[in-house]
Amino acid sequence: MTKPRNTGVALLSRREAIGRVAGAGLGIVSVLHATEDAGAAGRQSSAAPATSRSAPMSIPSWNTELKQLAPNVYAYTQGGGPGVPSSAISNGACIVGPDHWMAIDAFAAPPHTKAFLAAANKAAGKPCGRLVNTHHHADHTTGNCFFLPAEIVASEFCRQAVIKGGISDLRGRPESWKVGANELKLAPPVTTIDDHSRVTYYYGDTEVQLIPNNPAHTWGDVMVYLPQYKILWAGDIAFHYVAPAGQSAYISKWIEAIDRINKMDVDVIVPGHGPISTKKDLALMREYLETAKREARRRYDAGMSAGKAAAEIERAMSKFDSWVDPAANRIVPNVVRLYAEFNGTIAPDLPNEATRKANEDYKAAKSAGSR
Repeated sequence: MTKPRNTGVALLSRREAIGRVAGAGLGIVSVLHATEDAGAAGRQSSAAPATSRSAPMSIPSWNTELKQLAPNVYAYTQGGGPGVPSSAISNGACIVGPDHWMAIDAFAAPPHTKAFLAAANKAAGKPCGRLVNTHHHADHTTGNCFFLPAEIVASEFCRQAVIKGGISDLRGRPESWKVGANELKLAPPVTTIDDHSRVTYYYGDTEVQLIPNNPAHTWGDVMVYLPQYKILWAGDIAFHYVAPAGQSAYISKWIEAIDRINKMDVDVIVPGHGPISTKKDLALMREYLETAKREARRRYDAGMSAGKAAAEIERAMSKFDSWVDPAANRIVPNVVRLYAEFNGTIAPDLPNEATRKANEDYKAAKSAGSR
């Protein structure tokens, strides 16, 4: 069941990577409310030309539901769509075997986890015996404790990041999310899988492959693949109609991970956030990341600060303004990550000081541009 653990990850050793995780329990990074004199941003010039704004695309709505995808295989989605801010609540799964069922991800807050458990237990008619965490962010691991005594499986990086991050305090979340928060306790993964090897379980006739794919959205991503049904739970390597959150990402490697998915025999993709869909929708997310990378590179090469670049890049990302948590809510940390990539300082955590400064520059540039 447990594969030998690899001692290294791409670019940083596992020991270095785990040691450099900061704020591991945060699933979504909010824009800081710092301000700076707008004139400072106005004095910084750029060789990068302005980008015209395009019309936002139309996006679908989707429901909170447990949906059967194949015999004994169910996907759980959180409702969303135009005007519905659901992106901080992840999707999940119920895969039923002879004596127990497997869950994928544990959600952001007690009410979400308990609703999923009630629906899945009813459909399965037996207890949950195993939970897979696709990565360490709090919106995928906060509810781990409600699955106990089930075995919790993830990458070693995920395990260490969950331990370091501690119990989510749900700070900044709606009060409705905090019902049952007194029941939360730390429940890190207890079984870890090798960074470069698949682990296969069999739930009756259903083959379930756990596939490490990192670094990408984090340094500890694991996908779940059902080859006979051509279904993939991609975790947060896939955001469908929800702006990708790259606060822990290596964005170029994330794009490569998407390209690997496109080479797989997959018909159905369950994203970490958004509706169940296909490679066509994954292609839109790839376009988002590729556009952000291209526009950031132009401004990095021109010597522009990450924050001012983010303010300009919003125009290039306007096609995605209709997405849940549109470009404006995610662009600063995403550009900070890209700049770290370009200057060779990329690491598993989001640098707090660089992000604070980028947010100041972003707000100053926006203020100057509105005059």
